[in-house]
Amino acid sequence: AKSVVLRLVGVMAEETDWITEDSVNCEIDVKTILVYPVDGDAPVNIYLIKADTDLNETEKSIRENYDIPGDSVYFRYFNDNNDIEIVNIQQVKELVYGIPEMEIALRLTDYSLESDINLTKDDNDILHPKWENDKYFGEYSRVYIHWEMLRDKRRCNAYRDAILGNVDDFKDKVVLDIGCGTGILSIFAAQAGAKKVYSIDASDMADNAKVIIEQNGYSDKIEVIKGIVEHITLPVDQVDVIVSEWMGIFLLFESMLESVLFARDKWLKDDGKMYPSHAKLLMAPLNMEEYYSERVNFWDNKQYGIDFSHLQSFAKEEFTEFALKASEIKVENILAEPQQVIEFNLKDVNVEFTRSLSFDFFFNNLKYNTLHGFGTWFETLFEGSNNEVILSTSPEFGLTHWKQDIFLLGEAIEVSDEITGTMVACQSEWKRHYEVTLTFKASDGTYEKKWVL
Repeated sequence: AKSVVLRLVGVMAEETDWITEDSVNCEIDVKTILVYPVDGDAPVNIYLIKADTDLNETEKSIRENYDIPGDSVYFRYFNDNNDIEIVNIQQVKELVYGIPEMEIALRLTDYSLESDINLTKDDNDILHPKWENDKYFGEYSRVYIHWEMLRDKRRCNAYRDAILGNVDDFKDKVVLDIGCGTGILSIFAAQAGAKKVYSIDASDMADNAKVIIEQNGYSDKIEVIKGIVEHITLPVDQVDVIVSEWMGIFLLFESMLESVLFARDKWLKDDGKMYPSHAKLLMAPLNMEEYYSERVNFWDNKQYGIDFSHLQSFAKEEFTEFALKASEIKVENILAEPQQVIEFNLKDVNVEFTRSLSFDFFFNNLKYNTLHGFGTWFETLFEGSNNEVILSTSPEFGLTHWKQDIFLLGEAIEVSDEITGTMVACQSEWKRHYEVTLTFKASDGTYEKKWVL
């Protein structure tokens, strides 16, 4: 079945001046609509709307679970002309059935409040539930995570070389640094001659960044603004350059890119620069014999004279249920020539693209016959006016703090010479995380596995 992407956010009747900070994306069957709760602490409710569904009962259930008064629930979405339309639940059903290939953004709203809500595209934001933001920014308030990033020489040197090696892009320009952390990229921009740098960070590290910037003599050029990008107000209408170290594991994990794209659409000049300018995700099949043997085959052998083989099936499930984030892949683990599976330009990629990804892959000329899983890593390109710099997390260049990501299968598979398949990555109900499903064929067999990232 074909699929659409739905975004829904509730509006409470008693509080017309705010919109609850939640939006959910999920790839779904074309004949099904999933509605998640707007409150991150609420239980998950799933509403299935099919051909024989009683829409009156569904609408009643949505009203009760979202605490929406009145007799009807209305939705809003951006149509093909980028105009906002308000539709009822029956029209939503007709949209999904009638235009199965379109991507529609829907926001759950109470009909009595339409005149009280400013229906602008800016309002169609990508905010996260408050509890998720608190956890996320709380982690970035700690020194440890910044120590880990600052000691990553390849990461920091790539940004420094890109910024200082492209003075024409920064000299006398207004720069926006998103997720500034300790302020290192802002300082690089100031060193490259920026007229003004606005450094945004929503974590408490922003307070420390102010001190670091003052200690290094750049407080006259760099202004730190503490707050969420989607909420803050800049002292200027436009900026010349946006710099940000937004990449997470699997390139997109943490969904920080959404905030960067929000800032791009709101403040970047038409001829402005994005640092980095391009990004790509690469993938390869893996032989992880050592890892698999230590954790799974371990149970084949008696330990201390005792037979623990009963636990092997549990070990397979437990050690392969989740993707191995920020784990090391060695060059010798790679079974075939890596493939580029995603590539985009930061100047024109849209948010919806990053929320639901699907790509095909094909590998042949395998070095070994045993497949244990697949690995991914990324590259970013800084395409400047004077120089180009590449930051790669490929195993052949040594480790960065991102390392690589490993998706282990439940069973080792004996393969011949070809592996072909599809990987689908969709934001989970927790927007900073992804669910990854991989379907592939190898040696006349078809396999499928899902991981949480």
